[in-house]
Amino acid sequence: MTEPSYLQTTRAGYDAIAVPYAEFARDDLANKPFDAAMLAAFAHVVRADGGGLVA
Repeated sequence: MTEPSYLQTTRAGYDAIAVPYAEFARDDLANKPFDAAMLAAFAHVVRADGGGLVA
């Protein structure tokens, strides 16, 4: 099955920015304990429901 071109374009856009964004946001949660806890809780719920890894 051929995927629509907009998916290829979207994927290329994400791929182009992924590494710079990861470097930019690497330590973003270091001084945000509430945000870190909320993300951890969300990841826990996703995993408990059978989902995979969460950012």
